[in-house]
Amino acid sequence: MYKQLEKSAINVKAVLRRLYSYARHPSSFKRLGSALGFNNIYTVLRFVVMLQTCILLRTHGSLLRQ
Repeated sequence: MYKQLEKSAINVKAVLRRLYSYARHPSSFKRLGSALGFNNIYTVLRFVVMLQTCILLRTHGSLLRQ
């Protein structure tokens, strides 16, 4: 079970990395899409305690870089 969680965490990180790159994109439509995508993903992932801290820290870091 731990390996499955580890594998899903890698997939989540890849999706979030893509969303963060769209959040910094000059196109307003891609930034809006990133925000909407993050809202949909976060509603699912907020129940996974192990990923919450990682997601929140990366999100804050990504927003502060802008």
